[in-house]
Amino acid sequence: MKTNLNIIVNSSVFLAYISFLGWSVAYIHGWAKFYYYNYPWEFVEIGINNIARALGYILFVSMIVVITCAIGWIIIKGAKQVFSRKTVASIRTFVILSIVFTPLLVQLSLVTHKTDYVIISVYLLGAITISLICTKHSYHISIRKIIRDIKNHKIHLLTALTMVYFYFALSAFMIGYYAQIFPKTYAQITLFEEDYYIFGRCNGTFILLQDIGKKNNEFFLYPCVNNTKPCRVTVQNN
Repeated sequence: MKTNLNIIVNSSVFLAYISFLGWSVAYIHGWAKFYYYNYPWEFVEIGINNIARALGYILFVSMIVVITCAIGWIIIKGAKQVFSRKTVASIRTFVILSIVFTPLLVQLSLVTHKTDYVIISVYLLGAITISLICTKHSYHISIRKIIRDIKNHKIHLLTALTMVYFYFALSAFMIGYYAQIFPKTYAQITLFEEDYYIFGRCNGTFILLQDIGKKNNEFFLYPCVNNTKPCRVTVQNN
């Protein structure tokens, strides 16, 4: 009976955590995108569709992490039979960095519809440099050891979940913000003989732009309350 109760409680907590993570990722991604274009982030609203996309994003990133972990585990296992302890430590560090940053690189490529070889080169150069420098402490880092420490309460589960939350939150902000730096295609709409870019949608209202740029201070809302034409929203920075 106690075991069944624990399962129910743990399942409820896990579902609540996933729901909270989904809402957070959706909002943070939206905030980052709107913040880049200088739109008031406090007016951003997230609907059910955004939450569904956020959960899909979480599953997608998790899948990449799992695949990277599996490949890394195979590489490390093979390296132990061939290379020295110091070399294995460097390879382990590189694998850990790949687990953390590969999802971001994949997402950036998908969002921008192109592979940025400059960013990949910078990542590889930085990862290899760190791997060669930080060999002393990296040998004892192990995914299996981390899971075992969580089970043995050496690492508190709340701490682990908090770290996972911040990883997804920060990656959502980075993708939402930096994806806007690269050339992006927006759908256009013509209203009352004026052309607008469809920038986003909030609570059934389209957020429109007439000029795509970082320093925007004019936005348009359509449909607008008691007005057939789009309403102009002016942002003033003090």
